[in-house]
Amino acid sequence: MLLASSSSSSNSNFLIPNGTFVFELVMFVIVLGVVAKFILPSLQKAMNDRESTIRASLAAGDEGRIEADRLARERASVLEAAHAEARTIIEAASREVERLREDAQARGQLEFERELEFARAAISSESSALREETIAKLDEIVVSAAERVIGVDVDPSRHREAIAGAIRLASGEATQ
Repeated sequence: MLLASSSSSSNSNFLIPNGTFVFELVMFVIVLGVVAKFILPSLQKAMNDRESTIRASLAAGDEGRIEADRLARERASVLEAAHAEARTIIEAASREVERLREDAQARGQLEFERELEFARAAISSESSALREETIAKLDEIVVSAAERVIGVDVDPSRHREAIAGAIRLASGEATQ
């Protein structure tokens, strides 16, 4: 038997297909047809849907990138305009501060000059009042000084002319 089976297998050629091979080939073609008819269209549709979704996402990404670039340029221009406006405001404020400082300095100088003139007038007024008070009491001062120097009582009514000369002399020296 062993020999018989080996002789029968030696008669068959492995290159020539037998019934099993034909059956397997027919089944493969049928399965391939079923796959091509029923499964492949839904897979193809899913792949096309996924591809269109990916393309839409890429397009949206490109649009987003373009919009982001536009917004970045707009932001830069707005920021530059804000910096320019801030510089203008600062320069205007600096000019206003300088003007206010000069005004305050001028007002201060005017106030100083006014106070100085007021002080001079007050000093002049006080000096004149003091001079007149001294001149008014000068006859008493002269009489008192003469009495001390001479050592005798001086009668102002009898020596009125000498007292008036001393007063004129003292007044002339005080005005110089």
